[in-house]
Amino acid sequence: MIGRTILMAASLAAVTGLASTPVHAETVLKVNIWPHIKHNLVSLVNIRWCKEVEKATGGEVKCDVPAAPLAAAAGIYDAITGGVVDFTFIVPGYTPARFRTSRAAEFPLVGKTATALSIAHWRTHQKYFAKANEYKATKLIATFAHGPGQIITKKPISSIGDMKGVKMRTGGGVIREFAREIGAVVVAVPVTKAYEVLSKGVADGIFFPPEGTMSFKLVPVLSHYFEVPGGIYNSNFAVNMNRQKWEGLSAKTKRQIDSVSGEFLVKIAGNQWDERDKQALKLMKDAGIKTTVASKDDIAKVRAIGQKLEAAWIKEVGKIGVDGAAALKMIKAEAASLTN
Repeated sequence: MIGRTILMAASLAAVTGLASTPVHAETVLKVNIWPHIKHNLVSLVNIRWCKEVEKATGGEVKCDVPAAPLAAAAGIYDAITGGVVDFTFIVPGYTPARFRTSRAAEFPLVGKTATALSIAHWRTHQKYFAKANEYKATKLIATFAHGPGQIITKKPISSIGDMKGVKMRTGGGVIREFAREIGAVVVAVPVTKAYEVLSKGVADGIFFPPEGTMSFKLVPVLSHYFEVPGGIYNSNFAVNMNRQKWEGLSAKTKRQIDSVSGEFLVKIAGNQWDERDKQALKLMKDAGIKTTVASKDDIAKVRAIGQKLEAAWIKEVGKIGVDGAAALKMIKAEAASLTN
């Protein structure tokens, strides 16, 4: 009788112990797919990161990829903080007053490749910009930049001086300021409307990295490519995760996600963008788009404008305790060393 009692007690303890063993529930992240599901930012950054996270966490964290964007352009960050989206990238330049430090990666001639500039900016962010805490409402996963932005038009452009009065579809941030400095007319429409404004004559051209002509199918409505080695601008991107979703993860899961974030993801994004730029340049050449390379005088003009914009930015970020001059020195030096 005593033996049976002990056996039953042991069995009950075993069952109770099994029931109290913690079971990790699967975490599903809602992903945004702006501007569209086939864009390389979505496939090569968002979806690629999701696969890396699922692998790193052993399937504990997965992503839900919707059929259509859950948020667009300037509203994406608020969608992340509000829980509409759990993870995606934003374009800080669309709300420049909100994200001031990111412009360090946007100035003319800062980096010759997306990979070099992306890594340089991420390292500079860690040292100089993180303390500004601009992304405090989210978990910052990574930052990266696209390749050198150029002048791509429907009519011949042989020098920077030819840009006066030319109507250009223009994004936000530094490139909008640059456009005004060279006398171009800013056509401020979402990038998803680029084909429409170009095909209808609302815009004469677009400031874009080569990749953009391929992703947004613009080659048929463009004919000239004016290249400034090093670019007249770059757009910076910040990859963010909903703060509450992040805080709900275990310490182990956070470490696993961190292992495929930061510079790991930055390198992937930069390398993929550089590859897409090469593909787009070939596509434009095969389509008969004519290329003009900027002269030394034009490059000097671009550099002078860049220095003017940088000086204003240094004063602006100084107000939030950031040493802009030191940060720019670092990002340029890092980008140069990573290019050579």
